[in-house]
Amino acid sequence: MTLANNDAFISRRGNKDFAREPNELRIPLEIIDGLYAETNFSANDIAKRISRLLDTFSIEQREFVIYLRENRDADELVQ
Repeated sequence: MTLANNDAFISRRGNKDFAREPNELRIPLEIIDGLYAETNFSANDIAKRISRLLDTFSIEQREFVIYLRENRDADELVQ
């Protein structure tokens, strides 16, 4: 089974997180040759999917750390 056809990465509505064809996703990004990932997710949705990926590949969540940095241009974005 691959990520593109793994039920853990297909929503109840049939929306895929990964696909072999970009037209199967709303906003695809090619992550490796011939495998695309959906990019139209909120930060919370991304965190859930990372957790699911870790579980799929038997990686302990405590072994995975994400470092966030402050957006240096944040002041310019606020109007």
